[in-house]
Amino acid sequence: MTYRLAIFDFDGTLADSFPFFLSVFNQIADQHGFRRIDITQVERLRHYEPRDMMRHVGMPPWKLPLAAASFKALMSENAGQVRLFPQVDHALRELARGHLELTIVSSNSEYNVRQVLGPELASLISQYECGMSIFGKTSRIRKVVKRAMVEPSAALYIGDQATDAEAARKAGVPRLVVVGGAGSLEVAPGVQLVDTPDFPDAYKPYALAHREAFKRLQAVEDLDWTFFSPAAEIGPGEERGQYRVQPKAFLADASGHSRISYADYGAAFVAELEAHQYPKQIITAAY
Repeated sequence: MTYRLAIFDFDGTLADSFPFFLSVFNQIADQHGFRRIDITQVERLRHYEPRDMMRHVGMPPWKLPLAAASFKALMSENAGQVRLFPQVDHALRELARGHLELTIVSSNSEYNVRQVLGPELASLISQYECGMSIFGKTSRIRKVVKRAMVEPSAALYIGDQATDAEAARKAGVPRLVVVGGAGSLEVAPGVQLVDTPDFPDAYKPYALAHREAFKRLQAVEDLDWTFFSPAAEIGPGEERGQYRVQPKAFLADASGHSRISYADYGAAFVAELEAHQYPKQIITAAY
C-alpha cells in the first residue's frame, strides 16, 4: 500500500511538551479547582491517557475545555520552553522529500504548534487541524483526509497513545504508528527489558506505561499498527545510515550496548512509515 497522507499528533509525538505541562499543571489546578499532582509521580503520569489523568486529579469533563484553554494560553506565552523531540526535524524533512503530504491534528492551538516547529518545519505541514473539539479527534482526522482529497485508506496516523487507535479506526484510517520505549522489547523469550533486574528504577514507571499502551495495541485486530521503540540509548551523533531493525527483540551490539543516534532513529522511523514492513508488531532500531 502506498500512503499519500501522514497525520501527526503533536504533544507527546512531535513535541516533548510534558515537562512544560508539569510546570504549569498545579497552577491550572488551583485556578480551576481540581487536585494538584505529586511531582514524585511524574514518570507514571507521563503516558496517562487524558481520561486517566482527569480521574487521577478529580477533574469533571466540563472543566476540560477551561483547563485546556489555560494551558494553551500559558504555552503561547512560553513557547520557547517547549522543544521538539530531537529526531523530529530529520524525520519531517525526509518525509517531505517523498510522496507523503504532512498534516497535524492537535488539541493545542495552531499558533503554539507553529511556534514550536519554527518557520522551516512549519512550512512542511500542509494542514493544521487544531484546537479543542467536542467531537474528539476522529472528526478532525476526517476533516484532514477530506481536505487532502484522498481516501482514508491512503492515510496513516502517527501518535503516542493507544487511544489513537480508536480515533483512527472511527475515521477509517487503517494504519497507526505509535512511538514507544524500549522496555517492552524482549531480552529472552517471554522476558521484557523492563522486567530485568538491572532496569533503572527511575525509568520503570515510564516503561510500564509504555507496556500498557503496547498491550492495548495488541488487542487491536482491525488496524495495521506498529509500535516503534528506540534503542536503550538514543542521543546526539552522526547519521551513519547503517543500523539494524528487527521486531520484538532487544538489539545490542557486540559489546552489549544498545544505542542509536537521533538522526539514524529518525531515518529508521521514516523507512518504516514508507515501507510498512512490520504490521501488528513492536520493532526497534539500533546499531
